[in-house]
Amino acid sequence: MTTIINPFDKVLDSSIWQPSSISSSINHKDTVIRVGIVRTVLEDKLNKRLRYNVDVRYGDTFMPCICQVMVRFGGVYNYEEYSLGGYKPNPTAPKVGRLFGTKAGDFVLVALINGMAAQGIILGGVAHQDRTSKLKLSDGPTYGSEFNGMETVINKDGEYTLTHKGLPTNIAGLKAPAGKKVVAPVYNKTVGNSFIKFDKTGGIEIGDKATSKPQSIKIDKKSGKMEVKSGSVSIIMDKAKESVDLKSKKLTMTIADKIEIKTKEYQVGATKTVKIKAPKIAIGSGSVELLDQLIKMVDALGKLKPVSPTGPCTPLMADPGWPDVLKVKTDLTKIKGKL
Repeated sequence: MTTIINPFDKVLDSSIWQPSSISSSINHKDTVIRVGIVRTVLEDKLNKRLRYNVDVRYGDTFMPCICQVMVRFGGVYNYEEYSLGGYKPNPTAPKVGRLFGTKAGDFVLVALINGMAAQGIILGGVAHQDRTSKLKLSDGPTYGSEFNGMETVINKDGEYTLTHKGLPTNIAGLKAPAGKKVVAPVYNKTVGNSFIKFDKTGGIEIGDKATSKPQSIKIDKKSGKMEVKSGSVSIIMDKAKESVDLKSKKLTMTIADKIEIKTKEYQVGATKTVKIKAPKIAIGSGSVELLDQLIKMVDALGKLKPVSPTGPCTPLMADPGWPDVLKVKTDLTKIKGKL
């Protein structure tokens, strides 16, 4: 502890009463901005916040700095949060003489408030030396980002695509590289590549880009069509024609209570069979029902008296085989429904 003698001849504790010369030197010291690489993520359990141990480069040396991330919103309910990635030290990995050697942590730009390492703020990310840019100058203004296997792309036409790639299959090597360079991530295409896309015409598409029989939902705003696909199964809805086209190998419907169809024309074509199974069946229009007419026809035929050259015969119901006809009538009566 140093002592300070003021004009009133009082000895003051400099840890509490700092002379103006010290305060002036601190306040006039420029804020230092350096490039760093995140080593580890720390948890401030007292304040319940994330902090980062960042290796900041000073010439040929590195200085550890405890930093927090600068975000766009800093309120209690207006906020933004994200966590950066560190790296696992690999002492056997060769150094290549570049900025930070072979390390896979996030590259960041760090501002040291008043030049103090304990007051670091991560201003944002800097492109990692082992990652090559995917954007092309010839494409004009474009945007691309990826975080934990979620890729966001906005192309020159303003089309937005969000793609789920999943975590890289070689993620262990990406965190602790053993070679001279951090290799590119490798993804499992059978799991990843599902996407959401907004095109330049205002259309929306959602798909899984499966390697076999892909599935998708597409709203074509320009043509006024909506298409749902699952392999070779497709449903196309056209709002202009007010039509629905369905293609599938098999259609199974299970309806708990009721199906009601109202239309001008109804046509069914089958190359093999058509089956209708129900306790009661009604076919017809108004007061005329088909099965009821067949039952009445059986009764009318039973009363019919054939005429022979010798004169009128007995009614058909008197024939010994008539009970078989009555059996058909009974069966029709059992399933006859009402319109």
